[in-house]
Amino acid sequence: MTNANNTTPPACQFSTTGRVLTITVGLPASGKSTFAEKAGFDTAVSLDDCREILWGDKRIQHGPGGIDALLALQETIVRAAMKENKSIIVHNTSILKEHRKPLVQLAKEQGYRTQIIYFDVPAAECIKRNQHRDGAVPPGAMEYFIANMEVPTEDEADRVVRYNMIREKLAGGRC
Repeated sequence: MTNANNTTPPACQFSTTGRVLTITVGLPASGKSTFAEKAGFDTAVSLDDCREILWGDKRIQHGPGGIDALLALQETIVRAAMKENKSIIVHNTSILKEHRKPLVQLAKEQGYRTQIIYFDVPAAECIKRNQHRDGAVPPGAMEYFIANMEVPTEDEADRVVRYNMIREKLAGGRC
């Protein structure tokens, strides 16, 4: 796993252009969605985006069709972007390897390179940030995420980057 403390700025340790699918991994409030908005990918999607589209509010956890409806919509968005050869970032918590694996498999089937960016932000910092968010994740859910985090391993994707700088600003432009 590439360490974000080396001399290469974290934003340059991965690609944001071409046929690449990037999956974020990290606790709620670790900076995944903010990063996805600023990193320069052609397409960004998350289950929160899908909740907003399907149910009108990203905070709704159990709407009509449940998780299957969310995953189906997310896959539809990803496949559509792949047909247009866009760079894609899926910015969910993705704390379990079993949740990352289908996206990596889809990407490889479509001839895409794969990247995982692990937001290695201390749990205490995420809890603190979460308390100040609109629609904060409930404490019990935060505890679940913390207890069940499966840190990505090198064999899961073509590239795995550990992004552990709490207030890192992106290097300007695309790398």
